[in-house]
Amino acid sequence: MVELVDTSGLGPGDESRGGSSPSARTSFFRDEHMRIIKESVEDFQHHYEVLLPSAEIMEKVEERLVRISPNARIPGFRLGKAPLAAVQRLYEPSVYSEEVEKLISETVKSIVANSKARLRQDPRVEILADTEEGLTVSVDFTVLPTVEAPKDFSNLCLEKLVVEVEDKEVDERLEYLRKTHRGWKEAPVTHSSQKGDLIVADIFTKSSKKALNNDKAKGLSFVIGGGKFVADFESHFLGVSAGKRLSFSVTYPKNTTDKQFSNATVHYTAFVKQVCIATTFDSDEDFAKDVGFDSVAACRANIKTHLKSEYEKLSANHLKRQVLDVLSDRYVFEIPQDIEEAEFTEIWQSFEYDNKEKLGNISKKELDTIRTNYRNIANRRVRLGLLIAEVARQSKVSVAQKELDECIANVATHEDPQNAEKLYAYYRRNQQAVAVARASVLEDKAIAHIVTQAQVSERKVSLEEIMREKREASSTNGEEKSLSQKKAKDRGKGR
Repeated sequence: MVELVDTSGLGPGDESRGGSSPSARTSFFRDEHMRIIKESVEDFQHHYEVLLPSAEIMEKVEERLVRISPNARIPGFRLGKAPLAAVQRLYEPSVYSEEVEKLISETVKSIVANSKARLRQDPRVEILADTEEGLTVSVDFTVLPTVEAPKDFSNLCLEKLVVEVEDKEVDERLEYLRKTHRGWKEAPVTHSSQKGDLIVADIFTKSSKKALNNDKAKGLSFVIGGGKFVADFESHFLGVSAGKRLSFSVTYPKNTTDKQFSNATVHYTAFVKQVCIATTFDSDEDFAKDVGFDSVAACRANIKTHLKSEYEKLSANHLKRQVLDVLSDRYVFEIPQDIEEAEFTEIWQSFEYDNKEKLGNISKKELDTIRTNYRNIANRRVRLGLLIAEVARQSKVSVAQKELDECIANVATHEDPQNAEKLYAYYRRNQQAVAVARASVLEDKAIAHIVTQAQVSERKVSLEEIMREKREASSTNGEEKSLSQKKAKDRGKGR
């Protein structure tokens, strides 16, 4: 999804750029503070070289020195009594830097305002030369295409698939949960722990890193082999019983999730308080009571509610794909090559990561076909991102902080329920993850706006049918990566 740069105050983003000749565009800049000496506008790439005259810079510097002189503190002089020459010797270098920065900032704002375009990202600014004549500054930026998105979607016909929850599906889900759910009971004193057992222990740490010293965890619980901690840590609790004291060390890898443990050797002492073994349930009644329901009927009602929610999400995603397909087919326009290339690179890197063990067995011809398909997907995604952003802008759709937080929390919980809080904090600190979440929420809200205007009919289908349509859509347009999928490969195996 493409995220737009807010250029508020820099000129309207939905107007044309005005004259097409360079002179028509550069005349705007011929003021007392700067002069365009080179301009290149090709497709979506804008390049300018601007001269900031030395005389104008020094005029600004001198005006500033005069203003600060009454409050300047200079050794050997009373406050405000130092001659201007003394103020100049002490303050001119810093004042010069500040005034140059201001002039460059004003220059960039003027250029962007005159372009009357929306920018993909902040302009790239570089000082090319510093001569007696002045400073030569380059300003480069990519503009987004003008997107003519419709304001009225009342002529859009959509079909909503409705899946009814059948008693047979509730029965199957109840049986699955009963067979896979684990209750816990305290093991006999003679029992030696094994993989799958629950450990409850008090743990004290001492590390090669001072920040980790004297860390205590009372009543820490985890399942051996459950992956809550690295395997080297959990394996030390195999073959123990309640009352056992342990002492061992673990060296953590460089790419561990918790960076303070990166490359750290941590010495642990532990006291095993409890070893619990998993219990299974022979009857629905026993299972229902163990998970907090008064009766099997109440448990079934809860399962039915969850299944209904799952089916509604499948239906909503199907409706969303219809909207995106229609927008993609109806609105085809040129997009900046660098944006498409960046999207393709992300898709391709994800493909290589997911298929790193198979790449050697894929022929060059097949790889070329896959690459072409993914380039088409990248182009589609960028165009849809721009269209959805324009629909959101026109309909005044925005993302509240609460909605953003909920999106990230849902992703973290879905990916790793046991470590959701830590994963949520990781994503909140990651600017790219936050941007992906924001774009996801904005997209959903903009599409919901479209659906409310469209003509929507309903059709009852089976679960099998809606799942088949989902698979077909994914194979055609490329399955969208979630926030967690996009970032999981960057985090590596955690602690």
